[in-house]
Amino acid sequence: METFWSLTDYDEIIQLCPNLTSLSVNSRTSVLDVKSRSPATLDMLSIQPHKNITTVRVCWSSLQGSVEYIMHKFPNLRNLILRFGVYIPFAPGSQLEDYFANVGDRLMEYLSSMQTYEINATGSFSLLEAYLKHTTNLHVCFESMRGMSPELTLQQTRMARVRFRNTSRNKERLLQMLQRHQHNITSFSLNLELNYRDRAAWVEDILTTCTQMKAFHYWTFAPFQPPSQAAIDANVPLNSTLDTLTLRVRAVESGSLAGYLRLLPSVRHVNIKITCSSMDEVESRVDMLFDSFDTVDQSHYSSLIDVFGRKALLVIDGDYLPDKMIYLVDIQHKNRVTWERTERVNENALINVFIEIDPIDEYDDL
Repeated sequence: METFWSLTDYDEIIQLCPNLTSLSVNSRTSVLDVKSRSPATLDMLSIQPHKNITTVRVCWSSLQGSVEYIMHKFPNLRNLILRFGVYIPFAPGSQLEDYFANVGDRLMEYLSSMQTYEINATGSFSLLEAYLKHTTNLHVCFESMRGMSPELTLQQTRMARVRFRNTSRNKERLLQMLQRHQHNITSFSLNLELNYRDRAAWVEDILTTCTQMKAFHYWTFAPFQPPSQAAIDANVPLNSTLDTLTLRVRAVESGSLAGYLRLLPSVRHVNIKITCSSMDEVESRVDMLFDSFDTVDQSHYSSLIDVFGRKALLVIDGDYLPDKMIYLVDIQHKNRVTWERTERVNENALINVFIEIDPIDEYDDL
């Protein structure tokens, strides 16, 4: 029978090395064996702190219960890497949730004194919530993947990476947490790798939930779609603090940019990367780009035009285009109006749109 070691099994060895400053532990612990060996059941007062260790790296199949041991054992830690939680579908999902609901706040307080830390874990929403609660000026990166176990990466660089299956239950829980801690979120990256039908709903939900964010980045294999009809009919801004919108898409559908820019009154910078699969697609992608500034019925925005109507300075660039093309697009007009830029334009009054068109498929880097 294979013997599984828990982190506390190394305690005596650690104590025999009083001058040790760095510790790396790479082992396997059965997820189903965790409960019986959990350090939470131990008397922490019987464990002697090691004050000289400043760097710890622990790779485990489960760290449930070991967090208290680390916080107690290494009071002077400055660098920490935790990688744990090989996801097992039949393991009780509430076990990790309940555990980090109890220790999450203490863990975040402990991490606040670190110079560097990185936590890679199975997707415990309670651990993510503790991070959102205690971290300011935060960048959240969400990636929806089919057939993937929930994963979570937290860093001292104020970045949280979240990956889980796109289900209504998971999405609702994430949105609830984002809403509770929206004041701490300054930027959000949404990566919808596959062609989910609810792409527009995801975009609008993030924009309306993260009300304090300054930058929104959206990556997808599919074209960028216009806002939903409900958002258009509502005539209400989706977000009033967003300054920068970044898109990495295959194409932009007709009316999409005009539609969103009318509903994002504070946006001043738009960065778009359109990757084509061949040179033959470049011209059609440019045409679609211009079409994205018309076709949306202006009557839907009659109450917003006077306030939010603006012009966009488009700079279209790419290694395979003969020259950099600069156009001025009036978003107020129902029909697209473009001018080659031959006159001086007040830059401050414009939305600056930079578009890079590249006929090389680089989506493997997403």
